[in-house]
Amino acid sequence: AKVTQASTRNSIALTWTAVPGATGYRIFKKNGTAWQSLGSATKTTYTVSGLTAGNTYGFAIRAYSVSGQKVTWAATYTELTAATKTLPPSKVTATTTLSSIKLQWPAVKNADGYRIYNKTASGWREVTTLKESQVTYNNLGNGRTFIMAVRPFTVTSVGTVWGDYREIRTATLPAAPKISATDVKNLGAKIRWTKVDGAEGYVVYFKLDNTGYKQLGNYKATDSGVQLSKLTYGAYYTFAVRAYKKVDGGYVLGPYNEIRFRAKMV
Repeated sequence: AKVTQASTRNSIALTWTAVPGATGYRIFKKNGTAWQSLGSATKTTYTVSGLTAGNTYGFAIRAYSVSGQKVTWAATYTELTAATKTLPPSKVTATTTLSSIKLQWPAVKNADGYRIYNKTASGWREVTTLKESQVTYNNLGNGRTFIMAVRPFTVTSVGTVWGDYREIRTATLPAAPKISATDVKNLGAKIRWTKVDGAEGYVVYFKLDNTGYKQLGNYKATDSGVQLSKLTYGAYYTFAVRAYKKVDGGYVLGPYNEIRFRAKMV
């Protein structure tokens, strides 16, 4: 008989094609090297409950017919493996560069492989199927946001069982803005930067020579400059600007460019 499975984390529903002349079917579960009788079914389906998530089990189905007081067992039986759904990866982490994303996750028990999906405007799209618990995508462009998911699967003799998936939202780094300083006079200056594709804002830092950077401010994606005043005469300042994207309540910060100049009176 042709058998199919429908699995949850804790149960497996086996369904099979009817055997001509069969009155019913006996279902067995393999425990080590021994077979345990689970029960009988008069229909061509049987659900096994109380199982463990992410496990593979051996089953056998044997048809029988009843005529009066006589029970006749089929000379052969269908033996198979089936599996419960695996848990999703406990976490998925992303390491990003200007144009690449590396996804990593802890191996999932009993998973034979993983399928990676990318969410687009039209829905989820399959990207890759692999056995390893990490994958890198290159040439993605700067400052692009991606919603991706990792879904484990288990291969059995009666088909593939798909586990639950773990989703992650991440982004490639935005490019470094070009920075310039104009109107350096009257103890002030205008710091300008070029807008960066995909940037959702900019962070500006400053420092005096022989000191560390301090954050001057966080600016909107529409901003392209900041006016400075009350600088210290003769002091050398370095300003740096980097673009960012917002991801899950945090920031993905791109590389920075910097400029150094001396504060002047005129």
